[in-house]
Amino acid sequence: MSVLNDWVDRVLACFYREDDKGGGKGPPEPPDLLDPATLSDADLEEQFHSMLAQLELSDEKARELAGQSTEKKRAMLRSHATQLSPSSVSTLTAILSALLTRVETRSLPPLLEDSPLVTQLQDVVTALRTSEQSFLEEFIAAAGLSLLTSLLSLSTVQTPSSARIAFFILASIRALLNSNHGRKEVLSSANCLLSIASSIQIVDIRVKIAAIEILSGLCFATAADDDEGGPTRVLEALTEATKPLGERTRFQRLVDDLHREFHSERETDRLRTSIMSLLNALLRTGQAEESTEFRLHLRYELLALGINEVLENCRGEASPRLADHIELFEMMRKEDEMSLSKKRDDSGASSPVDFESPGGMAEALAARLSNSVALNHFISLLQHLFMVPSDETHIPLWRLFDLVLQHICLQSTLTGISDVQKGLPTIDMADVMCRLRSHGEYERVEKELELTRHQLKEEKRRREEVEGAGTIASLPSVSPPASPSSMSSSGFSSGASNADTASISSTLPPVCPPALAPPPPPPPPPPLGGLGHQPIKKKNDKNVPKPRTALKTLNWRKIPADRVKGTAWESMEDEKMYKTLDLVSLETQFAAPSGQKDDDTVSIAGTISRGRREKIAVVDSRKAQNCTIMLNRLRMSNRDIRRSLLAMDDRIPKDMIEQMLKFVPSEREKRQLKEVVSRFGNASSCLTTADAFLYEISEIPRYEQRLKCLHIIRSFKERLDLLEPSIQVVSRCCVSVSSSRRLCQFLSLVLAVGNYLNYGKRSGDASAFEISSLLSLSDLKSTLRADRSLLHHLCQILDSSFPEVAKLRLELGPLQEAARFNKTEVLAELRSLERAVSTVRAAMEEIASTPSAADTPPVEGDQFTAVARAFVESAHEEFTTLERAFFKMQAEMWQEHEQEVQVKRQTIARSFFARKNRKRDKERDFDQLISALQSGEIFSDELSRLRTSFRVPGRAPASSTVGVR
Repeated sequence: MSVLNDWVDRVLACFYREDDKGGGKGPPEPPDLLDPATLSDADLEEQFHSMLAQLELSDEKARELAGQSTEKKRAMLRSHATQLSPSSVSTLTAILSALLTRVETRSLPPLLEDSPLVTQLQDVVTALRTSEQSFLEEFIAAAGLSLLTSLLSLSTVQTPSSARIAFFILASIRALLNSNHGRKEVLSSANCLLSIASSIQIVDIRVKIAAIEILSGLCFATAADDDEGGPTRVLEALTEATKPLGERTRFQRLVDDLHREFHSERETDRLRTSIMSLLNALLRTGQAEESTEFRLHLRYELLALGINEVLENCRGEASPRLADHIELFEMMRKEDEMSLSKKRDDSGASSPVDFESPGGMAEALAARLSNSVALNHFISLLQHLFMVPSDETHIPLWRLFDLVLQHICLQSTLTGISDVQKGLPTIDMADVMCRLRSHGEYERVEKELELTRHQLKEEKRRREEVEGAGTIASLPSVSPPASPSSMSSSGFSSGASNADTASISSTLPPVCPPALAPPPPPPPPPPLGGLGHQPIKKKNDKNVPKPRTALKTLNWRKIPADRVKGTAWESMEDEKMYKTLDLVSLETQFAAPSGQKDDDTVSIAGTISRGRREKIAVVDSRKAQNCTIMLNRLRMSNRDIRRSLLAMDDRIPKDMIEQMLKFVPSEREKRQLKEVVSRFGNASSCLTTADAFLYEISEIPRYEQRLKCLHIIRSFKERLDLLEPSIQVVSRCCVSVSSSRRLCQFLSLVLAVGNYLNYGKRSGDASAFEISSLLSLSDLKSTLRADRSLLHHLCQILDSSFPEVAKLRLELGPLQEAARFNKTEVLAELRSLERAVSTVRAAMEEIASTPSAADTPPVEGDQFTAVARAFVESAHEEFTTLERAFFKMQAEMWQEHEQEVQVKRQTIARSFFARKNRKRDKERDFDQLISALQSGEIFSDELSRLRTSFRVPGRAPASSTVGVR
């Protein structure tokens, strides 16, 4: 009820405003509103709902007020009936029209603080800020927003009067943005947004801050005609404003103002905070909220303007608010760059990429494309860029390369999202990619056709050789003509032989002469050594003495004799050196060991054996080498590894599972390995050790998911056991501290001494002090001895008057162990364990819900579902027990602090757009939203998450308060 009463009081308070010029006289009662005391219950409800609609409250607040009693409703209606009515719409538009005429004719006098025109502009702002929804709609319908836009556009002239007018116009637009209708109209007006963005060039720092705050708040609004939203419209306005601002890029003026020093430190810090809130809003809303690539696109544009160095200069004198915005900007950048490196790196390498170093990015790109056909295009791109001159006349060409590449990258990676600046023609990426694919397909088909032709030609040649060899083998052997001596000594003189020959000949058919001449005999075999028809040299060209014994071989690279001519080797007189050499000593020093074979024979045999042992390598050489080292340490065959992964057992050590996660084959590597294995008869023996391993494990169903789940199952108990002692020691420490009698006596002594020393001072008469104040006991030095402090004096008091308190350390035994406890780290580890269990559960449910194909038999030995189910059941129970112990410890240790944080969060949630629903909930106050942006509260959840992920050095822990009763 206290919350409802508070809302009622706040609503009633907004109706008791005094007019600046009213002189205490109230306006006449509106004719359309009857006296609340005479209304019936039905009329009362109708009038009350009409009043709530005019106030433009959220549904939740309207329901709370609608549930009030009848008396309170009548009181609120009576206050609403007696409130001061704002000026009429015609009066406001008349003031703005007259001012526009004066500005256009340049007949505007200098504006002083007490001039009538300044008073009229203040009245316009007040009327728009305090009026109801219907009045604002009528004002916009009467071209009020168009008048404000025209005045703001003409106020960019650098004069004091124009700067003051621009400030009041921006305040009026900001007042319009407090209503839903006003936000929609402003977002729908490109000229209004352009005028606001162009106001940044005005020298007056109040105008700069007002314009930047409006743009940052519009990032959380939604356009009326589409779902494009405020961030896109703000970016378009900043892009269009580059020409009026006279800048090359849209963020140039913002970065310059971020670096500039103004009249006072307070103004400088406020402007810097506004600029950083705008940049962070652009990076966390709209397209940038969903896309890492788009955030990096905007951030790289800022880095090119030197924002890194500017932030380093601002950090030293930054306020806590500005420091939080800078920290958020840098941590989001680090997270996005790590995410991009992991997303784009499929080689298994985990080294970070320096996105500010041209050489580092070129090396990372070359390593990423080392096994891709795109490497040739990348090299060609660099080669042609190297041909472009770097003088001043070619700077626009480099800028064109940059803009075109930005446009192509955004459209190709973000499914059509574009951020094209004016002056660059829009490229139809669908048509370009279609043509590139067609051209690439044509080249691929042409290569395949050429390869097929070559294979056909080789097959034809081999077939002709085989047919020729078969014809020669089928011919009868032909004896050479016999000499007369052989004829006489042969068996032809024997009658028996003649009779046998005649009998055989009579049984054979007559031999017909062949129609064609018989084929020529095969050519003689080539000489040894594969030298063809070249003659074999019988002796060496060089006159080298022959060694008496076999010598060791000098492994040099011999140059052929036909390449010696015309070089320095041609005139060498090495043969004369043998006369001066001690050949006997040379033979003794380099004699070959006994039993050594001929070097040429060994070389040829080694070459043949190496040729037979050659394996095909597909994976990157570094990844293959590391994978081979891992397999040598694992000492398991590929078949045993496959069986262990299918059975989800503990045969593979946990540290090896972590190593195996680094060598998960990518989809491209899987395709290449399958193509190679299918080409060689579906046998992985043709691959190297690492490639064969990757091929075998890639055949395991859901290998990567299975390996991650196995790592979670194997490491869950160990991680749980590491957390449990930390939570228990903090609980024991809480009991020890809360029940320590000696600690209470010691704190009472310090409190008494401190109040005595601070008697009559501002810090005196204290009931408690922060526990961190104990560190200042040694800072208060003694007047008599400079080497003595208050801490020494307290120790003397304890030793003489309270000897039992000196044994305080015995009661606070667990305190030293509990001091190592970090609540943030333990909570992050708990959430990590919860996500790990959810990962295994999701994998198990996904496998259970995926229907298996009828023709796909189940994998033999696959125990994933059974092991995962048993783990999820036991892990959930153990995690619940540990989480309950943690929250119990947290309630004992940080209960008061958590209550303060909870109240703060509830207050923030009621004052501005919540982060999760800021796109849909448009019924919040725009001024409160801007206040939350400037303070950084709207990014508090994101900043807390990033601080948990990235350690921030030098951040002091929150101090605690100790009271003594």
